[in-house]
Amino acid sequence: MDYSIMGPSGKRQSTPAGLQRTRGGRLSFAGFAPSSRGRFAACARLRGVLRMAALLALTAAFCPSLFAQIDMGRVLGRVTDQSGAVVPGAKVSLTNQGTNFTHTTTSAADGNFVFPDIKVGSYRVEIEATGFEKFVQAGISVDVRQDVLINATLVPGRMTQTVEVTGVIQQLQTQSSSTGQTIGGTAVNDLPLNGRDWTTLAMISTGVNISQPDNSLLRPLFSADGHDLWVNDYRVNGIDNNQGFSNPKPYMVLPPPDALSEFKVETQNYSADLGFGGGAVIDATVKSGTNAIHGDVWEYLRNSEMDAANFFENSPTPVKKGLFQQSQFGGTLGGPVYIPHLYDGRNKTFFFVDYQGTRSNQATPEVDSVPTANMVSSGYTNLQDLITYQSGTSTDDLGRVFPLGAVFDPATTRAVTKGSVDPVTDLTATASGYVRDPFYQGSLTGMTTFNTAAAEANLNILPATRLDSNAIKLLQLYPTPTQSGIISNFTYDPSTTTTANQVDWRVDENFSSVDQLFATGSWSHEFVLAPPGIPNFIGGSGDYYGEGSNTYGAQGYALSETHAFSSTMVNEVRLGYEQSPAQKEPSIANEFGIPTQFGIQGIVQTGGNGGLPEFAISGFTTLGVVGPIQQFNSSIWDLTENLTKVHRAHTFKVGFQGVHERDFLYAPNPGERGAFTFSGAYASVPNFSGSSTGIAQLLLSPMNSTVAGGYNNVGGADSVSASKIYETDADHYYFGIYAQDDWKITPKLTLNIGVRWDDDTPEIDRHQNESNFNPGPPNGGAEFVVSSTGCSQPFSTSFNTLTAKDGIAVVCAPASAFGSIAKANFAPRLGAAYRLGDKLVLRAGWGLFYVQGEEGSIGQVNGFVSRNYPSSFSFSYPSPNPYTPVTYGNGSIATIENGLSAVSFVPSLVNASGLGLLGRQWNYGGPYYIDYNFMVQYQVSRSQTFSLGYVGNQAHKLLQNQTLNDTDEILPPGTTVQNYVPFPDFARGQNYETFN
Repeated sequence: MDYSIMGPSGKRQSTPAGLQRTRGGRLSFAGFAPSSRGRFAACARLRGVLRMAALLALTAAFCPSLFAQIDMGRVLGRVTDQSGAVVPGAKVSLTNQGTNFTHTTTSAADGNFVFPDIKVGSYRVEIEATGFEKFVQAGISVDVRQDVLINATLVPGRMTQTVEVTGVIQQLQTQSSSTGQTIGGTAVNDLPLNGRDWTTLAMISTGVNISQPDNSLLRPLFSADGHDLWVNDYRVNGIDNNQGFSNPKPYMVLPPPDALSEFKVETQNYSADLGFGGGAVIDATVKSGTNAIHGDVWEYLRNSEMDAANFFENSPTPVKKGLFQQSQFGGTLGGPVYIPHLYDGRNKTFFFVDYQGTRSNQATPEVDSVPTANMVSSGYTNLQDLITYQSGTSTDDLGRVFPLGAVFDPATTRAVTKGSVDPVTDLTATASGYVRDPFYQGSLTGMTTFNTAAAEANLNILPATRLDSNAIKLLQLYPTPTQSGIISNFTYDPSTTTTANQVDWRVDENFSSVDQLFATGSWSHEFVLAPPGIPNFIGGSGDYYGEGSNTYGAQGYALSETHAFSSTMVNEVRLGYEQSPAQKEPSIANEFGIPTQFGIQGIVQTGGNGGLPEFAISGFTTLGVVGPIQQFNSSIWDLTENLTKVHRAHTFKVGFQGVHERDFLYAPNPGERGAFTFSGAYASVPNFSGSSTGIAQLLLSPMNSTVAGGYNNVGGADSVSASKIYETDADHYYFGIYAQDDWKITPKLTLNIGVRWDDDTPEIDRHQNESNFNPGPPNGGAEFVVSSTGCSQPFSTSFNTLTAKDGIAVVCAPASAFGSIAKANFAPRLGAAYRLGDKLVLRAGWGLFYVQGEEGSIGQVNGFVSRNYPSSFSFSYPSPNPYTPVTYGNGSIATIENGLSAVSFVPSLVNASGLGLLGRQWNYGGPYYIDYNFMVQYQVSRSQTFSLGYVGNQAHKLLQNQTLNDTDEILPPGTTVQNYVPFPDFARGQNYETFN
């Protein structure tokens, strides 16, 4: 194929030199410079834009080895003559080979020179001194947070003569004790990436591993050197890029790999300019334009024709392979800003822009458990398949042995005493407890063995008159099984469609030799339409995206100005803003009236709460919709100020970082629709679980006992939960101040000393919709603290009565008084690098790192204090024991028909029985890590090094979720646990955030 591109002059450019085909469907082009005609020099120089003076006066403070700004590097070295004597006063020039921007300095009295804040790129260094030939070295690559060491030896001669040095730059890390790895643009583009998510390449770094599975559902997550997965710090162009909670990924914006110069993963003992996280720091730099036009275009295709079938598409019954079509396409373009006859931005103004689109249609096998054909054809009176497709036995307190899956009649539930004869069966009890009889076509008198073929043939036949017609209607929503068995007996391939677009841009301006400015922006929008878990309007999904429509957006902007007061003092200030709105909407969240079609009463039908309640039936796929409409938005303002001063053998640096995070959340779960569990507890051997008899419990309506001394109305759901739909809008602030010194004591020894102070505020709801339960002994310190806004409305009579009865003092206070964080969060850092020879370096480091954000701050918006009564609240109604049905505060049983009719979501009318009280620790010291390492690095060749080392860390005061209002003793089976908790009128097992 022949390609050609028109240059700004209108002349056709050379194809072979300017365009080349690359792997992976990418075309790149480079090497076209605009014509010099039309130069326009009337650009107004905005000298001093956003320039900030050094606001920090930190004295007597040495700080750790910060090589440079977070997304910059540093070039340093020493000038000597051929005898080894230092050459002071030599002029050293460092020129960016892409933009021709030049930095200049002079060698100090000890011959050392430092360029402290250098953008990523390729450079040429020139050194001139009277009586010596000019020293030139080109092709010097400066990476993110890298020290590049250039030791120049000058040769006596005339300055008009030049000694040009070629070769690979020193690979040894001789200036810092931090650990990590730089991943360059070539690796980012050439290594295989699933979904082109370059952050997954962090896992090729030493000490980085995929994190252990958790319930976060965020991806991709990894752990570095044993640190918690939540404390990694993501940054783009030096700006905070950490996701709060509104996206299924840990970052906000993600430029495509082609837009990156490179990125660096620092895993431990990084310098004091970095705090904030405590784990790995992943910092990426978006490409900048150069004097030559450069760019590429790409398209990456995946489809089902070239993919293997999923396991469930082959076994045990073949299912047609599902569709998979994915296309990721886009391009980049960068160069000087050039407007013919108006403005020529070469050496001055540069741009870079990229676009990536993603279109995906992916069928994901859904494997569900649904009622068998025998169950359906019998009208759910024949449940013998529960026995046929299970193995094992259970034994009750009468010594009777039953096959696993046997269904028991809740109406026969009764107590027995060890050694006494049960009048129903004439059997002597082998233990004191509770028993019930199976549905058996024959006499039960004296019968102890039910796991024979003859006995099993007479089990699990239910009378049609006992079945709830509404339960049958619910079960009819299940699809027909595609294969035999009762577990994973239905498979289908619904398709999830994804449409995503993203754009990034960057503009760099070199105002003068002492002023540089850049501005960047990123925008993305992703729409995912996910199928239900089963092919019906009732289906839910276990995936984070969830059934229905899911929209995720992100945008981020940064502005940076760098000013050199002199060749030894550089100041930089950056301002960043990012936000990530998201919305998850189940497909029928706004379809109302569905519960009443199944006789379910009391389900609030408001926006986002439509659809069928959640029904969890043991052994079968959950029916209903999980969660209502959910809306999220995290927004972050990030201001950083950094001042670097080079003085003799010291590189001093002081700085400040301030972050304001605002989090909006509208995401109750399960919401006012409610969630009902039928575990089979009332239709199996009492206190025995795992028999898959939840379907029988759903079908059998509670009724009066049919045996003497039996318990009435056993049945219905054995667990019910519900929560008031709510929203919260909260603010959180973080401040960090640091000071550092990189001290080159001798040409072989560099010492890194530093300190950082972190301040992390509790997150406070803007509307003061918070409450906090501080546990303590009843009538001896237990408090439920309510914000002033919450106290302005009347509490329900039930809440006042039950808190007083259980010894809980209700206190009103400003939300700002809900907790405090230790202020003495000083984090020292210490590191050293010693060069034993030309090829061997020893490094060691120690540091303390405080944590903020998900692990570090109390009362995050997804924490518990925003989910408390009266602004928001949840109810939990667990089964008290195997012989007592779940009842609400008014005494009604938790049947399908009763639904949530006895539950009020109006704060002043709430029946507080079963109300959940959540809390967080009142005062705590900030969570922190102590990191340490020892490394040996040996240069094998000019381009290879070998490293061997030891890294370790200790974690202190990390976030833990403990349980409130629970028993701490072992109770006999069948005991009513609620009677043994500290606050028996409120829900047990509630969450409590603490830092230990």
